[in-house]
Amino acid sequence: MRGAEPWRSDPQLVEEDEFAKALGRPATFIAKLVANGTLFVVERNGARLYPSFFADTTLERRQLSAVVRLLRDLDNCTKWQFFISGKGSLGGLTPLQALRQGKLRQVKVTAEGFVER
Repeated sequence: MRGAEPWRSDPQLVEEDEFAKALGRPATFIAKLVANGTLFVVERNGARLYPSFFADTTLERRQLSAVVRLLRDLDNCTKWQFFISGKGSLGGLTPLQALRQGKLRQVKVTAEGFVER
């Protein structure tokens, strides 16, 4: 992932090998996270792409997974957009920025509202 954790300011979708390397975990671990609904994968042009922010050390993966579970049945592209787009209910912050500021509760409420729309 180009340099030292560039996704802090620029979340990306990355291929599985790059994602596994960033996490320091094998592909089987990643597959388990996807299967249990705590990680999502975006398919684009036949490639499976993973949200780089799950490897961001400034975010707690447990919190990210909790929010992903709240987004449950939304398609994965919509989940991606949720995390990287500013939200009025978060004062214009993206959910990722809000999580970095310790606003898990507010992000969860925003996710629940997002799902209900």
